[in-house]
Amino acid sequence: MSAHEIANALHIALKKYEVPTAIFAGHEYAALGVLRTLSEKNIKIPDQMSILTFDDAEWTNILRPTVSVLSQPIEEIAKLAWSNMKALLKGEDIGSLSIRLQGKLIIRDSVLTKRKKGEKLAS
Repeated sequence: MSAHEIANALHIALKKYEVPTAIFAGHEYAALGVLRTLSEKNIKIPDQMSILTFDDAEWTNILRPTVSVLSQPIEEIAKLAWSNMKALLKGEDIGSLSIRLQGKLIIRDSVLTKRKKGEKLAS
């Protein structure tokens, strides 16, 4: 989905359901769509809603508030993918792979880190 499609879907969801206190956007374009909708609805980040997304795109640290991310080891993923693809092209059996790599959670300004017990942040 594009950022515009995500923004439109979120507009509809916010009318239909109780407003959440946090959104995890599955990719950077989803995050842009979420940010657009929250801005249009004057929902304050992180006071009313926290936002987190995958990957550490350059814009996530430029916008204000800066956006929290779950950074994936992109270079390591690419190297492993290329290595496995070369093996497959050579006809080698790589079997059934399960590879676990270490990501990094980078908390920035878009996530509220403390709140009072029972405090409702969005309405």
